[in-house]
Amino acid sequence: MIKNNFDNPYKNNSRLKQQNTNFKGYAACPLKRLYLHTDSIVSTNGDIDVSPQVSTIGKDLQNIGKREGFEVIFHLGNKVTINANEAITKVANLMKKKMSPWCQDNKLVLCKNGEEEIAENAVIRQSEDKTTEMLANSMGVNFYKMRSRIDGGNTFIGKKDNGEFYALIGSDALDDTALKIAYEEQNLDIPYLLEASTGDVKVNLKDRNPYYGLILSNLKALKGEKFIRNGNVYLKAKKVLKNLNKDKQKYIKMAKNYISEDLNIPKQDIHFVSQPDFHIDMEIRPLKYPYLLVNDPKCSKNMLERAMQNAKTQKEKQDIKALLDQTLQHEKEKGEKYSPKAQVIKELEDQGFKLIRVPGTFGDASTNFMNAIIHQRPNGDLVYITNKSSYDESKFINLNKLYQEEVQKQVPEVKQFYFVGGLPNSPLIPDKSKENINFISSLLKYESGGTHCITEEHPDFANWK
Repeated sequence: MIKNNFDNPYKNNSRLKQQNTNFKGYAACPLKRLYLHTDSIVSTNGDIDVSPQVSTIGKDLQNIGKREGFEVIFHLGNKVTINANEAITKVANLMKKKMSPWCQDNKLVLCKNGEEEIAENAVIRQSEDKTTEMLANSMGVNFYKMRSRIDGGNTFIGKKDNGEFYALIGSDALDDTALKIAYEEQNLDIPYLLEASTGDVKVNLKDRNPYYGLILSNLKALKGEKFIRNGNVYLKAKKVLKNLNKDKQKYIKMAKNYISEDLNIPKQDIHFVSQPDFHIDMEIRPLKYPYLLVNDPKCSKNMLERAMQNAKTQKEKQDIKALLDQTLQHEKEKGEKYSPKAQVIKELEDQGFKLIRVPGTFGDASTNFMNAIIHQRPNGDLVYITNKSSYDESKFINLNKLYQEEVQKQVPEVKQFYFVGGLPNSPLIPDKSKENINFISSLLKYESGGTHCITEEHPDFANWK
């Protein structure tokens, strides 16, 4: 059991740290810029245009960047722009397609031997082809095509006390990459199959697989030319999965080698953890190595129970109780699909990480404070940029304020919080008459992503000590 009185430099040694701060960690690195990927033309699950909301969020982030010393740019075709309106207008006119806000998933910004690069996933959909390469070219940095399948939202890159890079990665990356290797052995076209087979297919909770579009039951449904392309796809896929199940450790070993080579990080400095959510950035937020903020539902429960005790009216108490019940129900449902929180915590502790538990998520997934960006100021102070909950001062409880107080109590070096929300009544909401929540809350609730997911961090490597 982790207690809040362990040797935590962010709490017990805060005076010393304020005088001689040397933060290290991906989430606590100085930012050079944030990318917003407005020219991604992959449709969201609802196939709806979210570009006006992305523009609004972009402007909010630009204002934060001006205050904190980093820039926010929009990727537009073969160039970048700082003009949010230009990005949205030109992309909408040129592409004439629905847009997705996701930016974090397909790539990582790395620094290898002093050279900066934008590394792209080994497997991307055909509609995303060349997008990341164009971004790298327009930014004047190297482009690198990874052999492994590592989602940016499922990966944190940081530095240990010796200055060497380390990585914390969700275990799906191992399964993803191992399956990719097995498919390649049968000369199967993974991007094509993903494009053809996912569609409206829903993931099976009992057999959750990041490549659920490539499992036999889905491939069996492919018909006509899509099904017979590259020979008998179904029979080849059957052989792939048979080989994978027969010699899983061989493929996992190969996958670890791929990942180590792609990141240029020794295997002993790459830490894998079972998935607490679709991506680990929904539940975990690194600080200075080896400290991690980790979402703990017990903390959320305790916070809401205290709020009930302080409620001014019986109606407020009932509303907070309803929020508590919803929070616990959502955590239960998530636990049925992903790895139990206790298992994730044990794995992190066994690998040497020290955890700071915080109340990071509430309600029906529309409030998530973990999916955040952390910027380090030149003096070492931390800036926490996260999703604005719709439960703010206009409602019966101000979750934004309560979360800020809880984090700053344990991590006093977080000097500034920014809660980003965007326009209300997002087109992501199925029935606008039923809800009046901001864009980020609707993005989290209906599309399972937030502020960190729609941005890509470019660390200031030159000043990342």
